[in-house]
Amino acid sequence: FMANLRPSSVVPFVTRLDPSRWAIQAHAGNGIVWGHALGETELEGLALEIEQLRAVAVRDGGNLILPRCPTDAKERLRVWGEPRPDWKIAKRVKQALDPKGVMNPGRFVGTI
Repeated sequence: FMANLRPSSVVPFVTRLDPSRWAIQAHAGNGIVWGHALGETELEGLALEIEQLRAVAVRDGGNLILPRCPTDAKERLRVWGEPRPDWKIAKRVKQALDPKGVMNPGRFVGTI
């Protein structure tokens, strides 16, 4: 995952993570936290943990996305994080440029 947070939220966010389960790279200066699940991971448990972490990030004014994950997981997880108001604009632009929806359907931010 990649979480974007306020710099002041990085340490409290990272302390929630189990170091035996997650490899973490945190940048307190810009509020970016990268996490990579370690070892064998069950999608159901991981999905629940990701959603809990996302809720914390959003509550603190940030978001959490999944830049990389198995294809089957992308169908069940919100890889682009919580919907944002500006996604409506992006969707309108995409519809104007691709009215038939043939260019990479569902692959852009917010599954546009």
